[in-house]
Amino acid sequence: MNKLGYFIIVIGVIILIALTVCVIMAIGTKIDVELDGIQFRLGTDNIEHEVSVALRFDGRYVNSFLGHNFEGDIYIDGHKLNENIKGKTSIPFNKYNSGPFYDTGFDYNTVVIGMIYINDDFSKVAICINESSSEHPDSKYWDSDTGFMVAAPASNREQALAISNEVMESFLQKEME
Repeated sequence: MNKLGYFIIVIGVIILIALTVCVIMAIGTKIDVELDGIQFRLGTDNIEHEVSVALRFDGRYVNSFLGHNFEGDIYIDGHKLNENIKGKTSIPFNKYNSGPFYDTGFDYNTVVIGMIYINDDFSKVAICINESSSEHPDSKYWDSDTGFMVAAPASNREQALAISNEVMESFLQKEME
């Protein structure tokens, strides 16, 4: 076989490998995770606020060259997010492994609950929950000093804070308290 034949075979193998990788990435990874976590409020004045919460993710996590995306069902204490639209929840994740966390109400309006931060296999999750303030009752936001959060897996506030700081590390400029 001449040089041109070897060159064609090598190029063919490279293309085959690239296509295989693209197909595997497009199929994604099955996610079926149940986590027990803690709902809490940030700040040293809010140490007493600690409530157990159950999270469940059932879907696919696609990690492609174009971005990361979760599509499936999400449950918080048995409540299925976006249940009224009879579809799957879709969360596009950015380079910080975070994305918008939303629900659809009975009026079919989508409401952004906050931001969700994950590790690559959904075994660690932190959710920053938006709230309205007395100064701005018509808008909702999250405050890194006194914000409302859910983190899992955790059985107490200290573990929840550690998980939150870990999965939000590339996003945060300082650790939360």
